[in-house]
Order: sequence, then structure tokens, then C-alpha cells
Amino acid sequence: MDGADADEGRRSSSGHPVLFSPKLGDSAEAYYERDNVSTLESKPLESGHAPVNGINMYYEVHGRKEGVPLVLLHGGGSTILVTFSRVLPVFAGRRRVIALEEQAHGRTTDRNAPVAFESSADDVAALLRYLKVDQADILALLHR
Repeated sequence: MDGADADEGRRSSSGHPVLFSPKLGDSAEAYYERDNVSTLESKPLESGHAPVNGINMYYEVHGRKEGVPLVLLHGGGSTILVTFSRVLPVFAGRRRVIALEEQAHGRTTDRNAPVAFESSADDVAALLRYLKVDQADILALLHR
């Protein structure tokens, strides 16, 4: 990847290009407009922060308003934009999609506990209850 794709050529402390710059509390609309994000062709129908298990979890709902949603779970150190920006519009064109940012990722707050698969699963279940979703399909990118 060349620096032209990075956020104004900035680099992280490890020297990698900064690909995004979400700020805690940003609405999806403000983020997409401020950073002129053009790869994501699907703008959320709804977005916000849900109080789940001691964190404020950021989420977006895309696509159809009804139907069993597809829940997108990003991998460690990632966000909705980085992991799913190129495929989210494809999924959203066919069904309801819920994308979220997990504990201490992107626009979701942290808590005084390590990030673990078990707590992440509990957080996703709590978010789905908050959104009144009884059934969902899950697509997860998991890596260690």
C-alpha cells in the first residue's frame, strides 16, 4: 500500500500508514463526510452507541429495514470501515446488515477488562437485545 491511500500520509507509531481516523463519539454521517470516505457506498439507516456490559458500543444498521440481519464482526485491531467497507454495500443491497465496533476499537469505548472472545460474544448478544433482534446470521473475521 502506498501513502496515497493513507489518511493524509500519517503513520502510526509502528510506521504503518493510518488508514482511518474515527473519533470517539463521531456519528457515521460526520465521519464519512469529514474524512470524505468514498469506498463505502452504503450509508447507515441508523447508527449510534449502545450501552452494553459497561461499554458504549458503536453500531451501524445498513440495507433493508426488515429481515434477519447479517451481523459483521471485525478482527482484532480493526473497525467497520477497514474490514468491511468494500463488501458492506454488496451485503446491504440484499439484506439488513448490522456492523459494530468491538470493545476498545474505533468508536467503541474500553472497560477495565481484557478483550476476549467470550466477552465479545456477550457484547454482541447484548447489542442484539438492545436493537430488539431475535435472530441473526454472523460473519466474523477472527485472527490472532
